[in-house]
Amino acid sequence: REILANALDTGTKVDQGWANGEAIVRDRGDGMAAKALLIGESTKTENEIGQFGEGLKIAALVLARNGRKFTVRSNGNQYSFALKESKDFETSVLTVAVTNGLEHQAGTDARFDCTAEEMNEARSLFLKFSPVKKYDERILAAPGKVYVKGLLTGSINSLFGYNFDDKSMMNRDRTVLDDSKVFQKVGPALGYCRNEEVIEIYLRASVDKPQADKYVFRQWFHIHYPEVWK
Repeated sequence: REILANALDTGTKVDQGWANGEAIVRDRGDGMAAKALLIGESTKTENEIGQFGEGLKIAALVLARNGRKFTVRSNGNQYSFALKESKDFETSVLTVAVTNGLEHQAGTDARFDCTAEEMNEARSLFLKFSPVKKYDERILAAPGKVYVKGLLTGSINSLFGYNFDDKSMMNRDRTVLDDSKVFQKVGPALGYCRNEEVIEIYLRASVDKPQADKYVFRQWFHIHYPEVWK
């Protein structure tokens, strides 16, 4: 998830694939500086998914702990991560072997060991790689699923799925949603909706007892296009 998110944050074309136990994720961004591997160092903006710039480092540590090969190639350098015993710290520490002077290529190339199932599970978290039907920019044909900037983050009791841009509705690790903030966004999303298919689904479900008992219809919202709803 973290490696795919980093690639998508570049806003460029992202290629990703899997073969023979190895996943490859390649973007066309400006590349990665060596200092980006330092804890506390980040070039991310608050608008990007990985604002704190820690995902790649944590991913490298987790992969190394599980004995999985992980290399990143960018701006003519290759970084290979591994755990090594340290006499000073009397434990294993994450190390980075740097190979310089490689042929320069656009963007960043990340390669790591994983199963096909793990790669598919990671892909499924992103609308970019596992698209669903969109009724409009915020409302999706994915009941209950809530995405934040295209990343599946949690679920609610809802007829529709939603994709919002507000990162404050999830925790730092992007694993827990603030339901109150989510529902504050759901109301306006429905209120500004002009998609007649959404409106029909909503109205029919709200008066159908089994459906009404199953989903939440307590949400109040102001309809901005009453002529469409009528």
